[in-house]
Amino acid sequence: MVKEAAASGTTWETIGGSVGVSRQAAWERFHEEVHDLKKTD
Repeated sequence: MVKEAAASGTTWETIGGSVGVSRQAAWERFHEEVHDLKKTD
């Protein structure tokens, strides 16, 4: 769910808020997965 949201343009601030962490923490946790998703599209 996070990968798809970030890949579609949702901000890291919004993603972090939805999972209860900061923008920076969300980026650290999920950015590689999002990068991989964008590569395969």
